[in-house]
Amino acid sequence: VLNGLTGVDLNNQVVVIPKPVTVSGTSISNSGGNGLEVHSHGTINLSYLDSSNNIFNGIMVDNCDTDGSRCLGSGAVTLTGSQTDRNRIYENYQNGVSITSNGVVTLLYSDIETSAVSGVVIRTHNAVTMTGLKVHDSFEDGIYVNNCDLDTLNRKCRGAGAVSLLGWSNEIDESGGYGLYVYTISLVTLN
Repeated sequence: VLNGLTGVDLNNQVVVIPKPVTVSGTSISNSGGNGLEVHSHGTINLSYLDSSNNIFNGIMVDNCDTDGSRCLGSGAVTLTGSQTDRNRIYENYQNGVSITSNGVVTLLYSDIETSAVSGVVIRTHNAVTMTGLKVHDSFEDGIYVNNCDLDTLNRKCRGAGAVSLLGWSNEIDESGGYGLYVYTISLVTLN
């Protein structure tokens, strides 16, 4: 299916009480924008997705919605697969997965391949947990995580939280920049 713009665009930022967004078992390809784009002030749960050959990001999620100085949204972001049924994000012309959040971010069992920029980009003010990721062939960084969000005027981080890359099945290779780049003031665990 050829989409002239974003393949799937979901936006519930204007609700008074933040509502969760759930997308599961969806395949998106050949979009003129992002494959899947989600804007919300609440929790975002994604699972069992295929997103490929999109002009921008395979998956682009934003539940921060900044006003310039702070996130207006809250809630966790999860991208969940399983060992036998993994998310497949490949051949996207920007990032494979791009997440901007104020909440905890969790990525489980995902294959992210051939990204023209970075495989995974996570910007949050909270903890990040990644398990079972296979990130191959990124032009820039394989995985980029920033949960500090440095306030340059006051010289301190706006966010904090542990960053973990767990499990023996993680693979990060063929990155043009860093395989894994983490900018945080908190504990980093590679196990």
